Amino acid sequence: MPLIELNVLYKTVAEQVAPLEKLHASRLKCRKGCNECCVDDLTVFDVEAENIRQKYRQLLAEGAPHPAGKCAFLDEAGACRIYDARPYVCRTQGLPLRWIDEDANAEMRDICPLNAEGAPVESLPADECWTIGPMEAKLSELQGKKDDGKPRRISLRELFRKGPAASWVLLRLDDNGNEFEIRRFADELDAEIQKQEMETIDHKQTYLLRYEGGE
Repeated sequence: MPLIELNVLYKTVAEQVAPLEKLHASRLKCRKGCNECCVDDLTVFDVEAENIRQKYRQLLAEGAPHPAGKCAFLDEAGACRIYDARPYVCRTQGLPLRWIDEDANAEMRDICPLNAEGAPVESLPADECWTIGPMEAKLSELQGKKDDGKPRRISLRELFRKGPAASWVLLRLDDNGNEFEIRRFADELDAEIQKQEMETIDHKQTYLLRYEGGE
C-alpha cells in the first residue's frame, strides 16, 4: 500500500529532521508564512500527488491555486494549505544540505540564504547536515509500487485542474481470469482495506485493485 508506506516515510523523515532543527535552531528562520523556498511549478512523484488528492479533495475541487510565481498551495498570507501532506522535499528545506555530485565526484553543500548566518555549511560535520539521496531512493521505490511503476511526476499546480473523478475499483478474478467488479472507492486506503478484508474472508479467491480516471 504505497500511501501507507509514504506516510511511514514522512514519519521517519520527521524523526530524523527533528534533531537537526534543534541543533540549528539559532540559524533557522523557517516560520509559518516564510515561503522563499515555495517555488512554482514544483513537481512530485504521483504517489505524493495522490496523497494530496485524497487528503484535500475539497480544496482541489472548490479552491483555486495561488497566483503563478509561488507554490500553488500557498494561501493569501503565504502559508501552506496542505502542510500535513506537504511533499518530502518541503520537509527538509531550510536545513544544511549535503549530497554527492557524481559527475564532479565531489560532495556539495547548500543552505537557504535566509539561514546562511552562522558557521559555513562547508565546515559542518556530515551528520549535522541533511543528506540528499537515501530518502529520495526510498520515495522512488514507493513510486515503483504504484500503478504501472513508471516514474511519473505531477506538477502541484496541475492538481487543481478539474477532470474526471478518480476511483479505485475492487475486482474479483475467477478461475478463468475473468474480472468482476465488486465496488468502487474514492480513497485508495479504503479500497485496500476492503481488499484485505475480502481476502481474509475468502482466501481462495483472487482480488485486485485498479485505478481509473482522475487525470
